Amino acid sequence: MTLSVHPYQDSDDAEWDAFLGRTAQGSFLHSRRFLSYHGDRFQDESILVRDEKGKLVAVFPAAVSPLQPGCVVSHPGLTHAGLLFTPSLRIEHATEALALIMKQYRQQNIDKVIIKPVPLHCHRTQMDVENWLYWRAGGQIGRTDLWNTVGLVGNRKLNSHHKRAIKRAVKSGILLRAGSVDDLGGFHQMLRENLAQRHDTSPVHDLCELQTLFRTFPEQITLRLAEYEGHMCAGVLFFRFDTHTIHSQYIASTNAGRSVSALHMLLEDSVCEAEASGFRYFSFGASTENAGETVNSGLYHFKSAFGAGSTCALHWCLTTSAALEILGQSYT
Repeated sequence: MTLSVHPYQDSDDAEWDAFLGRTAQGSFLHSRRFLSYHGDRFQDESILVRDEKGKLVAVFPAAVSPLQPGCVVSHPGLTHAGLLFTPSLRIEHATEALALIMKQYRQQNIDKVIIKPVPLHCHRTQMDVENWLYWRAGGQIGRTDLWNTVGLVGNRKLNSHHKRAIKRAVKSGILLRAGSVDDLGGFHQMLRENLAQRHDTSPVHDLCELQTLFRTFPEQITLRLAEYEGHMCAGVLFFRFDTHTIHSQYIASTNAGRSVSALHMLLEDSVCEAEASGFRYFSFGASTENAGETVNSGLYHFKSAFGAGSTCALHWCLTTSAALEILGQSYT
């Protein structure tokens, strides 16, 4: 197989999005429809990889780092991206694809590439060869985040505190319901207050962006809410990755909701629903802070109470010239 790389163009949108469903790692997050909400925030440097017949075999969502000149990130606007390819792509061809991508960037005077590969539990077909590829190309791990994940095959073990919290929420009369786009304003305000007070940060998406994404991806982005005495007291915004993983992108609760353990009840019901719907994993996302250097112990153990284990999400740093030398490609 002879491979070639092609910088992304707007005319590639339909082919790119159709291809994602055939990859091992791709999801709606990597679609051009999702990436387009960023607008002009990033300078796109995505690449398509084709065989000698012009057939698409891999894509690499990427953009120039807004923080580091001469650096490309896959992808600065996404939690994870990386080289997305079909399960049938042979490992030597995946290696060649990465080498050609590094060569393309080197010719553009890009010195560094940061890659945040899709964590294994979010894969459609598990293909951890990607991490090996980045290591083989001389990559260094620049950051590691610790994610809490629940495997939905087999019996989960809930701790006694978690069981008592759920009973407290039931006794308090907490009501659960699906949220709509009209609920996003109240949910986003609750989320902003939570993140500011408890983590000194703010949501990645503003309300307008969240509403746009919610309307654009009604099957993939859903909202579940808990109400106490007629008021919203907790909520979770979910990203659904096909039928294999459901991910809690944003979790929030009011002080009143915390006093009656509304979030325990809401999340436990959501995990049970995911299991009943045939999902393989329930993902709580990262419990690390300060670029992965610190574990938020309280958050980690709260998530663990639902029977969650843990997964590492790596950030690789590759130097284009070193990668090309190791992989046997010339610079020109």
